[in-house]
Amino acid sequence: MQMIVGIGIALAIGLVAFALQNDVPVTVNFVVWRFDGSLAMVLLLAVSVGVLIMATLTTPATLKARWTQSRLNKKIYQLEAVNHKQELRIVELETAARLAGNVQPEQKSRIVPVTSLPVAEPPPVVG
Repeated sequence: MQMIVGIGIALAIGLVAFALQNDVPVTVNFVVWRFDGSLAMVLLLAVSVGVLIMATLTTPATLKARWTQSRLNKKIYQLEAVNHKQELRIVELETAARLAGNVQPEQKSRIVPVTSLPVAEPPPVVG
């Protein structure tokens, strides 16, 4: 947080220096619209309009990516839970087979018995 404040202060100082050095009056004509202001004001206005256009164009793609990531995280959580249950069932069945004498001692288990497999918490819902 302190770093963001520091960057903001540095940016503000830079903008003030830019405005003080570029105080030449300019006139902008666009079709029937006319605007008189300082060069710094015109340039900062142009940059601001560019930022707004960029944000408007990239927001849908960003939201779609977040929704997709959220959906995939939920699916991963569900599949990990199913996998954990299946691994426990395999261990249970192999143990039962050994106790019943259906498995020869030299046969090894296909999986390593898991006593406590950590199951991740479901991801937070974004959006």
